[in-house]
Amino acid sequence: MRDHEPEIEEERRGPVEVGPLEDEVSERRCPHRRLRVTRGLGRAQRYSHDGPILNTNVQFVKEGSTMPRMHGTLAAMSSAEKRIQDAAMRLFAERGVTQVTVSELAEAAGVARGTIYNRKSDVGTLFEQLATRLTEEMTTRIDATMAGIDDPARRIATGIRLFVRRAHEEPPWGRFVARFGATAPTMRALLAAGPSRDLEQGVRGRRLVLRREQIAAALAMMSASVLGAIVSVVDGHQTWREAGSTTAELFLRALGVPLDEARALSKEELPPLEAETQ
Repeated sequence: MRDHEPEIEEERRGPVEVGPLEDEVSERRCPHRRLRVTRGLGRAQRYSHDGPILNTNVQFVKEGSTMPRMHGTLAAMSSAEKRIQDAAMRLFAERGVTQVTVSELAEAAGVARGTIYNRKSDVGTLFEQLATRLTEEMTTRIDATMAGIDDPARRIATGIRLFVRRAHEEPPWGRFVARFGATAPTMRALLAAGPSRDLEQGVRGRRLVLRREQIAAALAMMSASVLGAIVSVVDGHQTWREAGSTTAELFLRALGVPLDEARALSKEELPPLEAETQ
């Protein structure tokens, strides 16, 4: 190794399986310095040629726990964590199950088993973690996208079409939602949270022809319709525009919106979905 080329050194304590560290420490490499990570001792230090010069902001919990604590910019999802999440979403959707093994997840994500251990405290709860994150992420993005829309009928039509378009743009996401949207409580909340508020507002303002006691039934009908549209899109039976506009128009008609207006609202130019904030 050349004199000025950065290097990585690892010390291990106990029979702990360790995954690749390059993704985690690549941003910390610089000439004349190297990073030594000591596992099982709860510390990480940066070294110069003359010895330790500064504690890093990476902390590892004591041996027996597998979840690293990260601070600052490293708290954002790393590339390895993104691969793990995407792989889990694919496995859950393809198999229709809510449990996977560490080996299956590592193989699907293209990472070492130790990388899974170092990022997930309990693989048994991975499905709920993933469902919760996807629900919070999509709800936040849709709320941000429709921040300037006040009409509940327009909000409902826009929300339906945003879901269907995303299923087209991100098929693994669409298959996951279609598979578990009607069965997993967390995923049911994904489809109901925003529309519930819009329906309430539409009833109060008499924008929608609906009795308050019918809101729950309307939500169930809308969720089933959106999931059906998503399945139609990811299976290639309809384009997202066809499926989204048809579903939005029919649902607005069921809520008492006049035919011409329902059709116009379901075919308006759709705004881009706001990006996820870190």
